[in-house]
Amino acid sequence: MKGYNARQLRTEFPDKGWTKSNINRLLKKLRDKDTVDRRQGSGRPQSTHTDEDIDHLYFPEVNRYAFKKLVVLFIIFFFFQQ
Repeated sequence: MKGYNARQLRTEFPDKGWTKSNINRLLKKLRDKDTVDRRQGSGRPQSTHTDEDIDHLYFPEVNRYAFKKLVVLFIIFFFFQQ
């Protein structure tokens, strides 16, 4: 990438839709740090919940069991009413 500027890159890759400011920002990162990766620790912190924790928060075993029991009782009641 040495020697390229935003105008040259936009001319060479017109179908990409890159903006001049975005190309300049990435080129500056490359020149300053030799990488375009984000800094460690930047951005929103990762969630502390795993998928299993989230399942237990939204669908506790007690509620699933109670819901199944309620559905069975509803079906029995519905069929015996007719």
